[in-house]
Amino acid sequence: MVEGMHAGVTYTFNILNLEKGTSQFNRGQRPVMFSQEDYRLAGIGWVRCGHDICYLRNSYRRRNKKKGAGDACHHSLHFCMTFPHDEDQVYIAYSYPYTYSDLQQYLSDLQGKQPRLRDYFTQQVLCRTLTENHCYLLTITTLGPLAPVPMVQRPVIFVSGRVHPGETSASWMAKGLLGFLTDRDD
Repeated sequence: MVEGMHAGVTYTFNILNLEKGTSQFNRGQRPVMFSQEDYRLAGIGWVRCGHDICYLRNSYRRRNKKKGAGDACHHSLHFCMTFPHDEDQVYIAYSYPYTYSDLQQYLSDLQGKQPRLRDYFTQQVLCRTLTENHCYLLTITTLGPLAPVPMVQRPVIFVSGRVHPGETSASWMAKGLLGFLTDRDD
C-alpha cells in the first residue's frame, strides 16, 4: 500500500531483483491500482495505471540455478505514477486481484444460471489449502446414461490455475476457460 502522496506529483517506483529475463510490461502491460478515495467518491475499483514503464536488466548479480552455469543478472521493473488525490491510500498490483471469494461467487452463479450444467459439470473438494479453504476439482464431461464411454476410458485434459498466491492472472485465465467450456451456446 502507498499512502501520504501529493496529488499531481509524479512518483517513480523501482522493483528490484526480479529473475525473469523478459516481462509483459515491455509489451504494453501496466500495473493496476485501487484508490480508496476513488472508490469512496465515485465507486471506482481497480484500474490500469502507470506510465514510462520499463523492465530491464540491472547490475545486481545472482547465482544461476542451472548447474554449471555462470552468474545471472537480476532485473528491475521501473514505472511512474501520478496520483489524483492527496493523502490517499492506494494499492498497486501486478494484475487485477482474483480472490477466493470471487471464485466461490463465480461457481455459485455458474450453477445457478445454467440449470442443465449438472448434465456435464461436477464440482467436488479435491483437498484443503493450508488456510483450510476448499481446493476444487471441476469435471466437465458427458455424465450419466448419455456418456458414450465409461469415465475411466476417456482421455483427460487437466488444467491447473493458480498454484501460488500471486498468480492471479492464472485465476482469470481459468475463469475464462471455465466460462467458455460451460457456455451452452459454444
